[in-house]
Amino acid sequence: MKQVLRKRNPTRAPCVGPLMAEASPIQSTVYDGSLAGLLSVVFSVFNEQIPITRLVRAHRYAPDMFTSPIQVATNSEYARRVWDGLDRFEDFDRELVLRCWLFDTTQADTDIAHLLVRLYREGCDAVQDFRDEAIFRCEQIRKKMFREIHRTHAFVRFAEAADGLYFARIEPDFDVLPLAIEHFEQRYQDQEWMIWDDKRKYGFWFRPGMPRSERISSADFAAGACVDGSHDLVTESESSPAAAHEDGYQRLWSTYFQSVNIAARANPRLHRQHVPVRYWRNLTEKQPDPTAS
Repeated sequence: MKQVLRKRNPTRAPCVGPLMAEASPIQSTVYDGSLAGLLSVVFSVFNEQIPITRLVRAHRYAPDMFTSPIQVATNSEYARRVWDGLDRFEDFDRELVLRCWLFDTTQADTDIAHLLVRLYREGCDAVQDFRDEAIFRCEQIRKKMFREIHRTHAFVRFAEAADGLYFARIEPDFDVLPLAIEHFEQRYQDQEWMIWDDKRKYGFWFRPGMPRSERISSADFAAGACVDGSHDLVTESESSPAAAHEDGYQRLWSTYFQSVNIAARANPRLHRQHVPVRYWRNLTEKQPDPTAS
């Protein structure tokens, strides 16, 4: 049986199957980056039937020539309805929403919006469906944020300034300070203190008698919003003058760590695993002793 071989026509376009088809651009949903804005997007999914594709914070959005974004305006009333509506899901922890939003990535915003939509449509069982990649990523973020919150509780080191303010610097990998601050509010209610995130240029400032700490940023200092200027902004390059006895306390703290150390059982690898090197910059016990020869 003869086979008929057809000559290929070089001018003919190849057949494009499903696997070769060019992917269509993904339409972005743009919001202002606030938590209320994120919840307003979830409300709009049900109220206006907008699709959940890719949530982008306005300061990150880069226009393209193939798609036009869906703009969602923040509505505090709609956001409150979504947030309060989560109360009826007894097995759902609302802090997961905060953790994913504070994780501050486009993927995390998209994933938590997807999770909330499924939660409202299907109930709490949807949150345990880890076959869904978005929900699985939210669970991974929950664990990462939990570890970083725990380290923030453990690695904050206060130093007393000459004006009586106890000041501590941190540089966490993720924006966990709003979730970790309650730990310090409950334990140091009789002192004035501030914890400052050097990486994100904001902190929380607590004074005795206040029910909660106050969030304050570099812009607040520049505008003179810090108690009629009674405290100076502490920058990366310079710090407020320390109290006269602070150096002695810091040496005492370092001496304590040296005394409890057992050199014969030193395990540097395990030590770095529990106390990562990136935190050493702000740990009193890791600073060189200026009196050592």
